[in-house]
Amino acid sequence: MIVSSAFCGIAQNARHSLSIKESINDNNIVYPASLETGSRAMAANWYLQNFAIVDNNHSNVLATDNVYRDRLNSLSRQMGVEMTFNPIVKKYIEYYLQRKRTLVAQMLGMCTFYMPYFDRAIGSRRLPRALRCVPLAGSALDANAVSPAGAGGLWHFMVLTAKGHGLEVNSLVDERRDPVKASYAAATYLKKLHDTYGDWMLAIAAYYCEPSNVNKAVRRAEVNGVSHPGFWDIYNFLPRNTRGYVPAFIATNYVMAFHREHNIGSAPARRRLDVDSVMVDKRVNLNQVAQVLNIPIDELRFLNPQYRNDVIPGNIHPYALTLPAQYVYSYRRNRDRIASHDRELYAVRDEVQPGESKEDYQPHLAPAVIEPIDEAPVSRRRSVSIAYNDSPRPASYTPASYPPANYSGHAGSDYRQVPAARARQEKGTTTQVPVPVKRKSYVVNPSQQY
Repeated sequence: MIVSSAFCGIAQNARHSLSIKESINDNNIVYPASLETGSRAMAANWYLQNFAIVDNNHSNVLATDNVYRDRLNSLSRQMGVEMTFNPIVKKYIEYYLQRKRTLVAQMLGMCTFYMPYFDRAIGSRRLPRALRCVPLAGSALDANAVSPAGAGGLWHFMVLTAKGHGLEVNSLVDERRDPVKASYAAATYLKKLHDTYGDWMLAIAAYYCEPSNVNKAVRRAEVNGVSHPGFWDIYNFLPRNTRGYVPAFIATNYVMAFHREHNIGSAPARRRLDVDSVMVDKRVNLNQVAQVLNIPIDELRFLNPQYRNDVIPGNIHPYALTLPAQYVYSYRRNRDRIASHDRELYAVRDEVQPGESKEDYQPHLAPAVIEPIDEAPVSRRRSVSIAYNDSPRPASYTPASYPPANYSGHAGSDYRQVPAARARQEKGTTTQVPVPVKRKSYVVNPSQQY
């Protein structure tokens, strides 16, 4: 009895000696959207079908907590980022190893193509190699992924953040999907966040959860008596739908490094895919390139996911077109032929000609562009409400003429008033109440980009 009491006391002291980052738990985990990526949808990826060999071995092998902890400690020393093991991280690791084994194998297959881009961008900023797994946790290497909050592309950029780092996002081009430009923009952004917070876990949390949310969470933790709070100190103060990206980041680093130990084979490439890029200075559709050069359109779409509607608006400014390396010379020789191929079908169209049906007019191939003129736009979220006087009118009320007799009608005058207020003003009982004038008008210009 005495031995049992002593053992319980030692176990209780051991539990109290664990820090918050080692003992924190979450029984209501909201897994990131990337973990809900369907394996069937990923299996339809052109690269996985034609170049990668995906391991379909589904036999499950797990490890003990001590093994997970030792492996993550070793990985932290190698990668330069502290990766703590705790019950939350364990749930994410085993979620990948049990329920998402096929997705892990597919991501391993996609890594053979995307990882060189990530490594070059991260190396150019001298950042830890562990950050190469940021897009795995955010998008599962699906270039066309879009989160419920609107983050998109491989590196899971929000639109305003992407534009703030030099990426172009509009109705035709979304450079968040470009593996080259998005990788360099993400490396720059992560470096800025680390310079701000001085901690990689907080920087990654700010990357996924937005810096404003991390700042608020840090202040709340400090109010609760935590000095110099880390990520696990602020975990419970972060939004539930985005705070899971950090443990998912740790888990993806683990499964990418130790997948063989859990009976998930690597996914070697069937053959090497060498690519090169050319600059396009004319408006070209990917279908024109595919038909003239005899390249599968799905291959061009995989190599150039940033062109949303298959349109390269090179007439605005030059854009890069990624091609299999063996087709680059052929493209240069047939540049003019490609631009003129089926020109009528892919030309910019701003109106339907008489006699054409709706099916003949295909605006999705060359959408018209809305160009605002020099007035400030009207916000869709703001409306102006005008209060009308609904009190009973006297029997002697006579509607005033509009415009009034003393209205000069000179250019620039704007005598638009609420009727009741205008009548009272003419009777000398109130002051003029003008109706707000529309602040914005638009013209449609199909020759420029939105």
